[in-house]
Amino acid sequence: MGKIFAVILGFILIGIGWLAFTACGLVIPGLGSGIAWCEAPEFPPDPRLEALKDRERALNGDVAVLERRLSLTPDCPEPEPEPVTPPPDPEPAPPPQTPQPDTPQPDAPRPDTPSPQAPAEPEQARLKTPTEECPIIPSSEVMLVLDVSPSMNWAYEMPPSLMQRYLRLESKAQALSSNPIAGLLGGMGLQREIQQLALDMDRVGGPKRIELAKDALVNLVDSSEQDITFRYVTFSPCGPPRDRGSYGPGERPGLKRKIQGSNLEGDTALAQAIAALPGLSGATDPSEPVNVVLLSDGEDSCRGDPCAAASQVEQQAPGINIHVVALSRGIESLKCISANTKGQYFDVGDASALTESLRQASGQNLPAACR
Repeated sequence: MGKIFAVILGFILIGIGWLAFTACGLVIPGLGSGIAWCEAPEFPPDPRLEALKDRERALNGDVAVLERRLSLTPDCPEPEPEPVTPPPDPEPAPPPQTPQPDTPQPDAPRPDTPSPQAPAEPEQARLKTPTEECPIIPSSEVMLVLDVSPSMNWAYEMPPSLMQRYLRLESKAQALSSNPIAGLLGGMGLQREIQQLALDMDRVGGPKRIELAKDALVNLVDSSEQDITFRYVTFSPCGPPRDRGSYGPGERPGLKRKIQGSNLEGDTALAQAIAALPGLSGATDPSEPVNVVLLSDGEDSCRGDPCAAASQVEQQAPGINIHVVALSRGIESLKCISANTKGQYFDVGDASALTESLRQASGQNLPAACR
């Protein structure tokens, strides 16, 4: 009898356990608590929260599009306040005339007899073309063309050997980029070598080239004659240069702010910057003298030919004279730019002489016979 009771009790306990398992929990009688082993139910996502997330992603995309458009918008020179002209002073009243006694007056000269005049001195004709005695001549318009490539952030005293090695590696990297198979095999090692060389070049101490160029250009603007109009142009990315505007004598504070605010960008589109000069000049006569002061520290990296571009400028606008001011040593290959446009090449060995070189290149501080 006891065994039958035990079997019945066992079946009862098995049933209770099965019921507790299917109910995802077990309630212990007398304790008022239980054990649950089923996972918590998953609730469906809130459609309102998903809609807000989609709206946020759409707004972020619109902001990115607007930022790209803003970066492509050309800079315009800031307007300068117009000078206020004071009213003219009133003319003084003429003094009262005192009656004079009657005296005989000499006979007036006959109208058909002109009075003798001293011969006028002949006015010296202004030079319009550089000569051997005057290789640089003045011009009413001076174009300042500044290289803002990343290498302008290197030290002014960078050894030429490091520069030449870097240029060779960059040229080799461009050649590999046109051959996918060769680039896959040797590109990674070449990039590591270029990066290590760039780190070594960054360790060279001394003032940066871009800072010296900015300070020298600002000093040039401050010390220039008042009848000169400046046009400021920067170049770096592969493509046309950026025209930063034309500035008359009363707009020079805005020009100095524009120079100091110039930022560095990628590549060196030197040939494209030279080719665009005739379209940027304000001279209506192609033979009108225009001095271009070109500041650069390296060669073209956009597969352009600066020498050929300079020859094209000479044909289109023979009055444009490009004077190259080298901001690094060992770039004598740029001499063809000045040679092809009747300009001069300035190899500035000392940073303290940079401002004086810019003044000469802009057609100032010249001998009296060349003004």
